[in-house]
Amino acid sequence: MMPLPNVATERHRSFNALEAATKMCDSIPRSLLSLSFQSTSDAVRKTLGCIAQAVADAGQNPTATNNIELAMAEALNNVVEHSFRDRENGQILLSIMLLEDSFRISIRHDGTPMPGLRLPAGKPATIGNEIANLPEGGFGWFLIRSLIIDATYSHRENWNELVLRFSRHPAN
Repeated sequence: MMPLPNVATERHRSFNALEAATKMCDSIPRSLLSLSFQSTSDAVRKTLGCIAQAVADAGQNPTATNNIELAMAEALNNVVEHSFRDRENGQILLSIMLLEDSFRISIRHDGTPMPGLRLPAGKPATIGNEIANLPEGGFGWFLIRSLIIDATYSHRENWNELVLRFSRHPAN
């Protein structure tokens, strides 16, 4: 006589298989957004709205979504202001990948490379005691670095790529 299957054991195995498959799918990078736009301030403004919508739709809380948008505003405005300072017909490619623990945002462009082909240190600007003497710049990379997990930069075949990673589960 063949023993009857234990329904509870079979249900437990099915649940474990489903849970394992879900974890496996969560670990596969998923593209949230891919855009191509011109190197203009107007295009950057429109793109920032798309970035915020994509990360919010992926479940990021409002504060963290705002922080990602702020860091991306700094990064993209730096590209437009510095890499395309002498021309307006530049091309910027942006992609957002959803990883298990982070958002990976890539900015590729055909503008002027970063000085020394490396990222700025991102040290805080020196601030004196007088408001009238505050520096015009020097805050952007410090701000960006305070909002990201890490950043990489590369320059190949006349294309620059900046990759910023943001936590999917920030502390705040």
